Amino acid sequence: MEEKSSGKEELVLDGGFVVPDPNAFGHNFRDYDAESERQARVETFYKINHINQTHDFVKRMREVGQG
Repeated sequence: MEEKSSGKEELVLDGGFVVPDPNAFGHNFRDYDAESERQARVETFYKINHINQTHDFVKRMREVGQG
């Protein structure tokens, strides 16, 4: 794409990935490389749920939900 000047600040894409600005808390959106306590908790949560997600587990959950 070509860069156009209209007197206003506007975003012009050149085919590359545009990195978003930090949010109101000073954090970048979806910073997957960041190591934090929250990231560790999320990883543990998903790991435990993945381990427990067996056929029998889901079958029991569906039976409980019907009651």
